Amino acid sequence: KEGIPIVIGNVLITLGKKSSENGMAIQYSIDLSEKAGDFGESLLYKDRRITKRKNLETIHEVSTILMQTLDINEICEKIMDSLFSLFNKIDNGTILLIDNEGGELKEILARSRHNRANIQSNYSRTIVNRVIRDGKAVIMADTSQEDIDKLSESIAMKRIKSIMCVPLISKSQTQGVVYVHSVNMLQDFQIDDLYLMTGISSSAALAIQNALLYSQRMKAEEELRKAHDDLYTFNQQLERKVQERTEELKEKNRKLVEREKLALFGKMANRVAHELRNPLTVVGGLSRRLYEKMPYDYH
Repeated sequence: KEGIPIVIGNVLITLGKKSSENGMAIQYSIDLSEKAGDFGESLLYKDRRITKRKNLETIHEVSTILMQTLDINEICEKIMDSLFSLFNKIDNGTILLIDNEGGELKEILARSRHNRANIQSNYSRTIVNRVIRDGKAVIMADTSQEDIDKLSESIAMKRIKSIMCVPLISKSQTQGVVYVHSVNMLQDFQIDDLYLMTGISSSAALAIQNALLYSQRMKAEEELRKAHDDLYTFNQQLERKVQERTEELKEKNRKLVEREKLALFGKMANRVAHELRNPLTVVGGLSRRLYEKMPYDYH
């Protein structure tokens, strides 16, 4: 229609009349939040815009690679490797996942084309938060043509030229995002790039979901194993304490028996002494009286 802007590379054209500057929106969105059908129809096949055989083959190859591991960090590495290999336009990329327990967004991997190792965070939080909130993939082919209200200070500060950000959605739940941007004025992202990245994100989300489930299972098994080990250790300690206590009670019982024996012997000795004391006293008294009555010569 007349006045509708058309973007070709870095050139903006209109037909018939000049377009309103306020209406020069060149942001594209793809809604991935729709639930899959009853037969588990893939979001990839529902999006008929991905029709190029090369792109479908690429998505299949990436999916095959992602399914070869259940390590979340390795999966993110493979995702980023694939994106940097497919899109020469990418200067920086970041993968962020939502923590299921705290609900916080955590950075898993950040990479620069000039530094393939992990780097410091370099992404637009405004774009990432919008994708998380809306569940929609976002592309900004040329940030200089966007409404300034949609941009953040970091985009201008980092001189970001072009942005793509797609949600990682599995079972209708947003797990995180894959974010990439370009700072090269001559290499802005196109809508076909977003379609391809969206297709890859579907496979990536499934691989990440499987990895998270596997990690949760391993964590549960580890906790169960630790609980079993703790129970075994507790039983061992309990048995040792019972044995020590039993030996202690036996020793106390032995000493108590010894004391009772000594007390019994003491009572018997007192009784015998008492029994002997009376006749001995009589004998002693009689002996003394006889001695006194004896003549002096016999003393």
